[in-house]
Amino acid sequence: MDPKSIYIISPFTSFSTRFSLNHSFDQGVNVYGRSITASDNEDLISKSALLHLFVHFNLGVPFDNVYPGVFPIKASDDQLKKLNYLTEKLKLENTKFYATYTLKLQSIINDILSNIGPELFETLNVDFRILDVIRYIENHLQENPTNSDMADIANMATNSFSRLFRQKMNTTLHKFIMKRKIAHSCELFLHTNKSIQEVAFTMGFSDRYHFSRVFKLITGTTPAVYKSGKFS
Repeated sequence: MDPKSIYIISPFTSFSTRFSLNHSFDQGVNVYGRSITASDNEDLISKSALLHLFVHFNLGVPFDNVYPGVFPIKASDDQLKKLNYLTEKLKLENTKFYATYTLKLQSIINDILSNIGPELFETLNVDFRILDVIRYIENHLQENPTNSDMADIANMATNSFSRLFRQKMNTTLHKFIMKRKIAHSCELFLHTNKSIQEVAFTMGFSDRYHFSRVFKLITGTTPAVYKSGKFS
């Protein structure tokens, strides 16, 4: 990784990581680390860990449905200046994120995304009927709609809709819905105190065990491990 580059990783991108001074991972969701504070000795930490600023953001439909991939962007001097400013502020205070920090971060994200090639946004050209279905799914993740249900929304015959959806989204409707359910489940684990069973029911799964099987199939780890924050 180039220290003067920014890496955009779109949702559900499968990739492996290797840090020559520490661990290597072959599969699954692997995240391990902690926040850096102003009192830390960064020279010492950098001997066994990779220092970086990680930002998770959600743009909403249809941007959440871009194809998987890792997109390296060479950061401009102005972007690096803003990122360094935010990094230094976060070392001092990482529990409160003031409005000025948010505005700076939003400007960086908008600037970076506007300079990525069309390969990231191919799904923006998806048939409007598919986008109507995607919007419905996003607003009704607790439901378990069938191809027939979604074909009605798209005003199409079921078989024609199934073929069109797979052609445009490179996956079946069922797999797409499961990925969106699990993605939202991850957000609930990170930002709420809901139990695994509560999240499972919220996402429309019949029981915790079915939810856990699907969660592990998609993320490579269990809900319990993900909820604990120890993904290594």
